[in-house]
Amino acid sequence: MVMRFYGGDRPSETRQQMNNTLGLSESEMLDSLNPVSDGVTADNLRKFEQTFTHSVENEDSAVTEVSISLNAIGNLQSTTTVKNIMGIDVLSSNVVGLVGEPFEINTDSKFDETVLPCKIKMTATGDIDFNDLIFLRYDTENFNYIELDTVCDSANSTVSTAVTHFSSYMVVDSKAWFEAWRIDVSPPSFAVRNICRIQGDINEDTD
Repeated sequence: MVMRFYGGDRPSETRQQMNNTLGLSESEMLDSLNPVSDGVTADNLRKFEQTFTHSVENEDSAVTEVSISLNAIGNLQSTTTVKNIMGIDVLSSNVVGLVGEPFEINTDSKFDETVLPCKIKMTATGDIDFNDLIFLRYDTENFNYIELDTVCDSANSTVSTAVTHFSSYMVVDSKAWFEAWRIDVSPPSFAVRNICRIQGDINEDTD
């Protein structure tokens, strides 16, 4: 049975109660026919706390979950996507020290700032020190990768970083990443510099 709530025929509080009775979350109510579910502000202009969670399908991946919690405008469940770009984005797929899979986040919801956490399968990181993990973000304007301040929480097996907008992200072993930069012999004018050096190249250099 589908119940439809039409604006103007019921008080806002009654519609809210009916949605609660049906077990709908606040974000789910944004997709109803009522555009002012709180009786005050249009839903498409109202910010509220909500969470979008992406579970990684590849069971062998060291990154198992990406969680996005925002105080944002719009319904994250319909405005937000997290896409695995392994094998699609060649540069990001072959970044030195890559842990798990690179991913691209897009959203049409408006927000100011949030913390982006990733769940890590610690048994899949090999000999990498958990506290050496850092986030990288791909800068589409300058065609390079930016190291982000990263908080490593080994107790909860998560790494997180603060972001003000979404892009392509990946988790890497900082020791391997910075070592690759240290031995880089590319000329300074080379736009992408060392970012696309593949792991195979590094192994050849160290043989």
